[in-house]
Amino acid sequence: MAENDKQKRKRGRPRLYNESYAKRAQELLSQGCTHKETWNALKISKATFYQWQIDYPEFSDAIEKGQQISVPFLLGQLNKIATGYVERIPKKTVRKVYLMLPNGEKVQEKEIQEQWEEAYYKAPDPNTIRWMLANRAKDQWKLNPDNFNQSGERIPDVNISIGNQTLIGAQLATSEQEAKDLAPDLDQMHEDFIKDEEE
Repeated sequence: MAENDKQKRKRGRPRLYNESYAKRAQELLSQGCTHKETWNALKISKATFYQWQIDYPEFSDAIEKGQQISVPFLLGQLNKIATGYVERIPKKTVRKVYLMLPNGEKVQEKEIQEQWEEAYYKAPDPNTIRWMLANRAKDQWKLNPDNFNQSGERIPDVNISIGNQTLIGAQLATSEQEAKDLAPDLDQMHEDFIKDEEE
């Protein structure tokens, strides 16, 4: 057998496309799977996954639809993690029943299958809560709350022009008046900065 034939057999032949791949891809992505998890589940390569999106419009549409559907699903999962939930895990066991004979011998009479659920409480996750608030209530929460004063009041954004630069005053001032009061000091800071640069 020629060397080229061996290499071809090693690599394997690309899978032939059919509509079932589009349906399965949409289903996987709608459940929150990543692209990598999807092409692994379809048992195709990364290159094939992206090539099919170019070659087959219905496959590309399925990818897009699956990702759109997954947004509310993932949001629901995030809400569960943020607020806490009860996870119920099914359990089962087989219990053997024995019969004791008059001669003292123990013989298995029957097997009883028992099934039940165990409930585990998952406490709210503080990191998920902070992340969701920072993204869904931006005007009130930030991961780095530099626009709030010590009393918890929001600091108005104040723009101050110094030379050719504009500084955002959220970290510098709590009001327009305070920004104006700071201006002379900032002008001096700017002049000192220019001198340092020239030296």
